[in-house]
Amino acid sequence: MKTPCSNSIILAAVCCGLSLATQTGFAQGSLTPPGPPAPTMKTLDQVQPRTPISSGNYTITQPGSYYLTTNIFITSGDGIDVDTNGVTIDLNGFTITGINNAYEGIGLGGAQTYDLTLLNGHINGNYVYNNGSYTGNGFNTGIGYNGSGNVRISGVTVTGVSAYGIALGSGISTIVESSAVNTSGGYGIVAGNISHSTARACP
Repeated sequence: MKTPCSNSIILAAVCCGLSLATQTGFAQGSLTPPGPPAPTMKTLDQVQPRTPISSGNYTITQPGSYYLTTNIFITSGDGIDVDTNGVTIDLNGFTITGINNAYEGIGLGGAQTYDLTLLNGHINGNYVYNNGSYTGNGFNTGIGYNGSGNVRISGVTVTGVSAYGIALGSGISTIVESSAVNTSGGYGIVAGNISHSTARACP
């Protein structure tokens, strides 16, 4: 019968192939390490190249990236002041609350400042609107700016201020996007370009 002979030939060929496979291979490299182990960990500045802000009445005087690490409460003056160019502040989802004689949540610099970005957080001025009047004791303005432009506010809410919510000036390159103001004694949002934002309970 032919069938057993055919199977034997095939089996022999397979076995031969396996035998060849076991006899051929690649030489392995040296197992001796090239030198002693070296540190591979990144420094904290490399992992988080930003400056933390953990308390109020904080003044930024150096360009760079900053982030809030906790909720802060302001009893006088401003929550954060920016006195230089090229600054990004990430509120990191936290809230700056004004009480007592607080003045401004965030002051984004004077006439010569530019290239500023503020992101992701909340400002509570601690005022409420009731029967045609604003009562409380906190921030006059949520975010104020009177510099020369290139300012972007994104993902920020301002609540309960006695004067202006977000006041960046409309004649310069300023942007407010995806932000909201609720209850302000003056204008809710003033900027050169406003998108996906809203203001209510504002004159």
